[in-house]
Amino acid sequence: MPNILSEIQLWKADRSAQISLPDGNGIHNYMESDAEVKRLLGDVDTLTLTLTPGSKLATATSDDAYELTQGKIVRFVYDDGSIEEWRIKSKSREFSGEKNPKVRCEPIVQDLKTYTVRKTLANGHARASVSFYNQSFTDIITNLLSSEYNCPDLFTVGSIASGLNDQTYNLVLNASYIMEGLKKICQLAEAEWGVSYNANNDNYEINFYESGGLGGGESEAADRPIAMGEERVTVLRLKSAMKPKSIFRASYR
Repeated sequence: MPNILSEIQLWKADRSAQISLPDGNGIHNYMESDAEVKRLLGDVDTLTLTLTPGSKLATATSDDAYELTQGKIVRFVYDDGSIEEWRIKSKSREFSGEKNPKVRCEPIVQDLKTYTVRKTLANGHARASVSFYNQSFTDIITNLLSSEYNCPDLFTVGSIASGLNDQTYNLVLNASYIMEGLKKICQLAEAEWGVSYNANNDNYEINFYESGGLGGGESEAADRPIAMGEERVTVLRLKSAMKPKSIFRASYR
């Protein structure tokens, strides 16, 4: 049975606690219209929340802990207890002709674009130039997604298709972000990757598949038919919106 969206919450940027909103309401109570997720092949998914003009959430200031500022987390909670998290990137009003305040967010996995691959040495110093020679896919991924190489604990290695270890790879990174490192090794191995939430550990597992393992990749996935240059919009209605399976899906071939 499909999972149904039951609540939209606001959390601190470090995910340490939920932020209480005025009158004990959820974000959805201050929205002028349904949440929208826009997808464009080859680009980052974007969540847009349109707030009701004049509402407490729309008019919040820096004096209010619940102000929708950049970096905070918008959390979708589904009826089975699963979640999806989006990080606020901007809030605008009357920008580019917009009438109502809008909050735009990106999937939390995009945090990996902000962490540089750095190897921590025995003396405590860090080196931003790292090399992996003649190593298996699993060994490289395990290193990239470890604290030793500056990956946050929020992300960890999930499942890896056995076929990706049929050969070894060479990968050299110089002051690269972790996301870039993942893209490069997946391009070398002709692999795809996706992200799933692990409720037991409260973190995200990055799973790796052989080419086509995600239903043909972004352009051919059964639940994501989208052509090059085409934009697809998914509307999420509280209590009736089915969980969009492909929000965190990524393909790099």
